[in-house]
Amino acid sequence: MWEAFSKKVIVITGGSGFLGTVLAHRIVSSTNAARVYVISRSDTQHVHRKWEERLALFGLEALAHDKITIIQGNTQLPNMGMAEEDVIHLQRTANFIIHAASSINLKKPLPALTDPVIRASLHVADFALGCANLIQLAFVSTAYVNAFLYWTPAAHKEPSSIEERIYPLSEGDPARPAITEWHEVEQHGSSWEYKAHAFPAAYTYAKHLTERLLLERFRLADVAHKLLIMRPSSIGPAQGYPCPGFSFAESAPVVAAAAALLLAPFQTVTIPSSLDHPDEESLCDEVPVDVVAERILAHLACGTAGIVHAVAGEAGQMCLGRFWAEVHACDRMPWQKRVRYVPEGTPEDALHPIARVYNGLGMARLAFADERTVQLERRLREAGLSTSSLFLQNRDQYHQLAGRAVAVEAGMRLVAHHSRLLTLMYWVFYARAGWSHFMTIHGSEEPSAGMIGDPSEKRYCFYV
Repeated sequence: MWEAFSKKVIVITGGSGFLGTVLAHRIVSSTNAARVYVISRSDTQHVHRKWEERLALFGLEALAHDKITIIQGNTQLPNMGMAEEDVIHLQRTANFIIHAASSINLKKPLPALTDPVIRASLHVADFALGCANLIQLAFVSTAYVNAFLYWTPAAHKEPSSIEERIYPLSEGDPARPAITEWHEVEQHGSSWEYKAHAFPAAYTYAKHLTERLLLERFRLADVAHKLLIMRPSSIGPAQGYPCPGFSFAESAPVVAAAAALLLAPFQTVTIPSSLDHPDEESLCDEVPVDVVAERILAHLACGTAGIVHAVAGEAGQMCLGRFWAEVHACDRMPWQKRVRYVPEGTPEDALHPIARVYNGLGMARLAFADERTVQLERRLREAGLSTSSLFLQNRDQYHQLAGRAVAVEAGMRLVAHHSRLLTLMYWVFYARAGWSHFMTIHGSEEPSAGMIGDPSEKRYCFYV
């Protein structure tokens, strides 16, 4: 499979981010690519310093490879904001482009996402279409682009499988062109389609529209076979590559949520839900970052075009109750915390901050089909190639927070910066006691006498 990238030039946007770092690391360590270009707003020194800090946190060596070149640019500008000589060189030599750069802020309104999500992707697509030797462009979207289908109380009752295809928003036959919809968003900051559907966040609609815009552009250019759209679900820590648990805490939603809850300075965590039994019924599809990277590279290597899900799948989903139990097992606060479920539509100021950011925490009942990767895995296996890294391997082990303690503690340090109180709590209950080191070695076993906050002395109380 890796032979497909031999002597090829690969361009990555967002290469210094969570997924981009794993992609760059995987490419230079496993392929004979001619060169990897990382497009970044920051200069070379800053990118390498970020890689060094993030990798060193997990005991990994810095990603300093002679085949990696950092190019300063800005995807929100034409030609990705690069210098003219870089544009000319890359459009002559680039073979694969992976567009992983994006805002992932779920609280931003649609007007704030038009540039970093939609317009930036159009600029990348235009650049790719101008590449003389382009083999494929991979656009990283999200599996939640179709969450609007089930974001209603009635649909919460039974999980339904979302297929690897576009679900139209317009009721007309045919639906109006995506470019028309985009012009309306540009002019008015919204569209009929966005207002008419219950998207859980503007981000998911922005990605939905971007997918359709890119498909239209590549079809009009008669090169639809050169576009791969990869839809990850909630990206989590690595299951194996570059090492188990590797993560950027701020870019892994489950890690970020756990960090915020472990430092919660109050006893009641209020979460909205319309489900009868949210602990059992609310599901999270968290996919390891290395599975996402592997699926992108495998499908590019095999020439897959169109939409592909990068998900844990129904067998790999985690129920909300399991998440609470994992947080409880790692908690070192001396007081009991309670999770209180309130009706959907409860004012935001009454909710825990993490529920304001991840507003589907107590309501998600989505299941994602990944038949295209199942079929690809079958073909690769028949050819005698290893395919284990295309799927989540051990759900129960993967979902243990103890196995991602380093990333969770990094997340707590970020949370602690918000106030002196949180900084003090982090230091007293976690940092001073060597929490991540203990959890990595002992898991959720009862801590020694030197540890603060014995989890065996308290229990979470779940109630609706």
